[in-house]
Amino acid sequence: MESDQQQILKLFEDGDRALIAADLVELSRIFADDYVQYNESGEAFTKEDVINNLKFGAIR
Repeated sequence: MESDQQQILKLFEDGDRALIAADLVELSRIFADDYVQYNESGEAFTKEDVINNLKFGAIR
């Protein structure tokens, strides 16, 4: 059985791979519904924003 720490590290690694591959299904699974990401200017992006930006090529 994996420890909590191993599970968290695996989730981060899975998230990195999904971002690199723009795997929207995997990102939808990994990101919590209340996920918020901030860019270097302090602008907030929700889970839906991030996924849509990848989907429509706004970010890569």
